[in-house]
Amino acid sequence: MPGRRVFWQRVIYGCINYFSHNVIVLLDMKSTQPNERSGVAEKISAVHNHAKPEAAHHRFTRPLRTTLIGVGGFGQTHRTVIRQLEEQNLLRLTDVVDPSPETSPETYNLLRNQGVRWNRSWEEFESMGETPDCVFIAAPIHLHADYARQAVRTGARVYLEKPPVPLLGQMEELMAWEAGGPQIQVGFTFPYSTQMRTLRQWIESGRLGKIESYRLSLCWPRGDQYYQRARWAGRLWLDDKPVLDGPATNALAHRIHDLLTIEAYACGEVTMPAELWAEMYRARPIETYDICCARGVFPSGAEFGITLSHACAVERELAFEIRGSRGWARLCGPDLALTSSFISETITSEEEPIVAAFRHFVECARTGAAPLVGLAETRPYVAMTNAMFISSQGIHSIDSRHVQEVESPTGRIYDVDEINNLSAKAFQTGLNFSELDADWGVPGKLVQPDELSSLEIHEWFRRLSQQNQKGTHASEHSV
Repeated sequence: MPGRRVFWQRVIYGCINYFSHNVIVLLDMKSTQPNERSGVAEKISAVHNHAKPEAAHHRFTRPLRTTLIGVGGFGQTHRTVIRQLEEQNLLRLTDVVDPSPETSPETYNLLRNQGVRWNRSWEEFESMGETPDCVFIAAPIHLHADYARQAVRTGARVYLEKPPVPLLGQMEELMAWEAGGPQIQVGFTFPYSTQMRTLRQWIESGRLGKIESYRLSLCWPRGDQYYQRARWAGRLWLDDKPVLDGPATNALAHRIHDLLTIEAYACGEVTMPAELWAEMYRARPIETYDICCARGVFPSGAEFGITLSHACAVERELAFEIRGSRGWARLCGPDLALTSSFISETITSEEEPIVAAFRHFVECARTGAAPLVGLAETRPYVAMTNAMFISSQGIHSIDSRHVQEVESPTGRIYDVDEINNLSAKAFQTGLNFSELDADWGVPGKLVQPDELSSLEIHEWFRRLSQQNQKGTHASEHSV
């Protein structure tokens, strides 16, 4: 039974964590169900109603000593929110870890004037002999796993920016490290929004009936500046570490996780697709993909269709529909405004979801409570996105005949012919691009994500990376 299997899994993880913090563990989770923590509905209810566990006690009455790893990029957003919480006497930023202070002299001087130490490496930070209460990780994706392991070893609470890690094996490794200690919160923030709280209430009360289908579509143009902003942008692998940059695995990862979260609300536990067909494409001459689509079905019987693209000259705003036997709900636009078939009002959030997520993180650090969005709640996301690559059988290059180069304020944008219209059709029908007769479409194969082992996935991606390093596109070979 899944429950018994999960129990023994966590016992094994705890033993591994206790006896050896220096051994890398690769566990074949082929038969493991992704429901490491049961009672997701109770956890969701607790956080949204600000309930505290019965045994909760305030371990901290002072501001939490905080270390931020990664100052540039999205780390700037972390600094902004941390500053807000400092003003409320909840956090105190004492250290940052970033290898290149010379690239951000204004930030360096600002932090120094605020009494914040700048460390060029984790080793330099550790040499100071300081023990943080919490660590925020906003480093490049391929460094998430290493920094998270190092931070967990200190006993600090860890906030790990999304996507947590690229590969399933890395996720299971982190779960082993986490076992028996403070739990990691992952930076998927929309579950803390008013919209998601409302959706949960509608689902639990039966307003939508039985969930039957999901549709998710977003075309978000990205130009040269986006892909030139960092060494890891547009990469599958860097410095012998997986990156897997791309719409579903980085910039628009929130939306994939949102879909999985809503399905968890509907069935009462974390889950992943039972069957999946996916297609991954590149229009821009990069190592990774910039267009993807997927369709499939969950164990509950609810089916889904997804299309995401950066290779588009015109933005197609988010369209996300949840359809049940009694009604529908939609999340639309940049604010993810919530509408439905049974109310006339539009629901948005007064507080930014990332601020609410940071507040939740602080509360969990103070009380010892488990985070709403931890590793177990994001394992299905990593497994699903890994399975998308395998279903697609690599990344398929779109012939230049079907791609236009368009100048924009952010540099060249690679625009695939009819991509917005194809995305609209996919949203209506739930079909993939190849099934809509796109000239460049290549059908994906059936994959059952829960049947893929972490070792199998790792080896598959290693071969894909090697093919790209040899200058051979994955679409020309089966991997």
